[in-house]
Amino acid sequence: DTAKEALAAGTPLDLESLFKGEMASAMFATMFAGEFVRSGARNYLELEYDVPEMGEFTVTIQRKEGKTPGERIAELEAVVDQRNGECVRLINERDALREEQLNKGSNTRAAADIYFQLVEECQIPPGGSLV
Repeated sequence: DTAKEALAAGTPLDLESLFKGEMASAMFATMFAGEFVRSGARNYLELEYDVPEMGEFTVTIQRKEGKTPGERIAELEAVVDQRNGECVRLINERDALREEQLNKGSNTRAAADIYFQLVEECQIPPGGSLV
């Protein structure tokens, strides 16, 4: 009730006195850590609250040693770019071997090796098309 009255009056809250001298930020940090654990989050959690007369708030909880969602997305995009580049290289190599085979005769073993490397590195299902 004290907090509600202070908010309604526009008076700053003295949270530490509300919690009888305990540091309010430490209490909130412990409560937010509990939310973090209960949610099953491993690194990052956003909690949204609607405070009457003040509007909506988002509280972000993140492990200090953890990565933000943006950092993790950037890492994964870099991996995808690297793998896509490798797939392009292998496809070009395959095409060059096909061209060589048409011009000089059969090079079936080398083409088969590149095919299986493409299947493995580009995660193409066995029997799937490379084009």
